[in-house]
Amino acid sequence: MVDIYSQNSHHSLLKISTQREILDSFSGHNKEVAETKLSFKVWQELYSENQEFEKNKENYVEELRELQDKNSEFLKLDFSSSGWEKLQKDHKILASGNELIEGVKICLSNLELDDNSLNKTMSKLVSQFKGLVAIDSRLETQKKIIDSLDIELLELSRELNNYLHSLETNEGLQDEIETKIQSVFDFCRKYRIKPIELEAQSREWHHRLEKLNILLGEEGASLAVKDAKVKYDRCAKKLTINRKNTAASLSKIITEKLNQLSFKDADFLVSLKPIQPSLNGNEQVEFLISTHMNADSKPIQKVASGGELSRISLAIRVASISEADVPSMIFDEVDVGIGGGVAEVVGKLLQNLGNGKHRQIFVITHLPQVAAQSVQHYKVTKEIINNETVSAIKLLDENQRIDEIARMLGGLKITEATIDHAKEILS
Repeated sequence: MVDIYSQNSHHSLLKISTQREILDSFSGHNKEVAETKLSFKVWQELYSENQEFEKNKENYVEELRELQDKNSEFLKLDFSSSGWEKLQKDHKILASGNELIEGVKICLSNLELDDNSLNKTMSKLVSQFKGLVAIDSRLETQKKIIDSLDIELLELSRELNNYLHSLETNEGLQDEIETKIQSVFDFCRKYRIKPIELEAQSREWHHRLEKLNILLGEEGASLAVKDAKVKYDRCAKKLTINRKNTAASLSKIITEKLNQLSFKDADFLVSLKPIQPSLNGNEQVEFLISTHMNADSKPIQKVASGGELSRISLAIRVASISEADVPSMIFDEVDVGIGGGVAEVVGKLLQNLGNGKHRQIFVITHLPQVAAQSVQHYKVTKEIINNETVSAIKLLDENQRIDEIARMLGGLKITEATIDHAKEILS
């Protein structure tokens, strides 16, 4: 949302990393930069893994053998979380089989075997109601209820008999289920894992097996390293092409800005020096400048003096951010060491940056030539209130703007000539 450029920002320009970032930001190919960094990291990680693999290949072979044995044992268990829950439920039922059988037999005895069983009593009740309904049809509703109860009790007897039969025929299943449960517990105890974690752990074993099989294959990790290197080369090459195209354009724009800032014979060059593959691509970005006609281009820190470096920094910043999509920019005394006609040029350059509809520029300055280029002026003051220093900021009206520019021009004594000069540069 906001970019801030301070009076000492030209010091950061001496860093190669800052120069590279300026070029990449100006070109807008941040996507290519990110892809190159990511592909380099992947390539280097795989390369390191491959080196580590070669050193510890015997350990990987042993790990593969152990995983294969472990996985083979697991497959024999035919284990699943849902199957394990059902197995435990079935085991609980079978373990209580005798208790269930006795209980169901007692229920059936009460339903149909005793002389006073529910079924026999209900049969008598049905017969009795049949005769009563023949006498008084108003009892038809009650008879239907009795008939329904009779049917429900007979159905209950049938289902309980079926259930009892299933318990008696499954008596031999208990040993089989207990054997399966014991196998699972033995396996978990052997590999120090809980049954509830077994299914998830098996998936990790499977994935590790796949990776080890690839690593120990004919190509192994070296193939993955080659593929990663090819991807990096593709990304880095694309970034190099974009940088070359942008470097020429940025060099031209910065040279023009330098010419405006009294470097009439200056020539600025964004140099791309090939280097070994790196996180930032295959080239080192470096800003070179020659300040005199036919002079050799050299790194900016070796050519420019302190004052010149401030102007060069401003030219670079103004040129490189002209295409940046940043809505607010703050320039904090970037005009230090600049004066005279150059100061007016600086003000116009900053003013041009803020001419777009979607950008605003804030400039903190002590130079009237720079301040006069602004559309609005705020004055910052400090005063002592109750033994405390309090800062304040105030938006100036038209007359106050003239007075403040005049004060910046003339110092303590303001004359009519100074006022007229202030009006002139504000117009």
